[in-house]
Amino acid sequence: MNFYSPVWTSDFNSCLAACESNPGCIDVSYIPSSPNQGPCYMKNSLQPAFTNTHVWGAKRSSICPDLDGTTYQTSCGSTYQIQCYVDHFGGLLGTVWTSSLKSCISACDTATGCVDVSYAPGTPGPCYLKNSIGAASNNTGILGAKQLTACT
Repeated sequence: MNFYSPVWTSDFNSCLAACESNPGCIDVSYIPSSPNQGPCYMKNSLQPAFTNTHVWGAKRSSICPDLDGTTYQTSCGSTYQIQCYVDHFGGLLGTVWTSSLKSCISACDTATGCVDVSYAPGTPGPCYLKNSIGAASNNTGILGAKQLTACT
């Protein structure tokens, strides 16, 4: 996928769908045009935003599978490895309800002894906080993250 050349879509929703179906796409800029076609610029990195009344933009919020295996750093300085569709057995410390994997990870940072999370996406969804990292199990309904370093 060439992230510098536009694809032409009939509307903004089609632009979003094009991004969703292209691994690596994390942001779009769409310029509504006539007749019912507009350039959709898919991006694989984020730059500082600026106002342009002629461009519609959106940042992709899906984490998996694009960020599988990457490291995420929280506001307190802890780091986690994102593990898409992986649940680790055992070690249940507690369950909280959150609206994103990032919120689930933040809850882990504040729970004493938490080293791993398994999040079932929802509005909100259950976030399983774990005090040990057991055997890994594939589960397409779970977004996981294991702690690499604690808060600094």
